[in-house]
Amino acid sequence: MTEEGRARRVTWNSLFLSGSEVLSRFFTWLTLLFLARYWTRDYYGQYAIAVNWVMILSTLTGLGVGTLAVRDVSHDKGLANYYLRNIIHLRLAASILCVVALAV
Repeated sequence: MTEEGRARRVTWNSLFLSGSEVLSRFFTWLTLLFLARYWTRDYYGQYAIAVNWVMILSTLTGLGVGTLAVRDVSHDKGLANYYLRNIIHLRLAASILCVVALAV
C-alpha cells in the first residue's frame, strides 16, 4: 500500500469513527431528554442510579484488552480470530460477574 493510500485510509477511518461518536452522543442526549421529560423524578432517579452503577462496573469488563488486541493484531493479522475469541469469553465472564454484583 502506498503512503497516499495509507494516509487516505487513516483519514477515512478517523472521520468515520468521529462521525459515529457524534451520532452516538446525539442519540444518547436525545434519549435522556425524552426520559427526563416523560418520567417522574423518582423513575428517572432510579434509572440514573442504575446507569451509573452499570458504567462503573462496565469499566471492569474492558480491562484494556481491546487496546492490547488492536496492537497485536495490527502486527500479525493471523492473531485476529484468537484474540476475538478470547476477548469475547473474557468480557462475557466479566459481564456476568458485574450482573451478579448489580443483583446483590
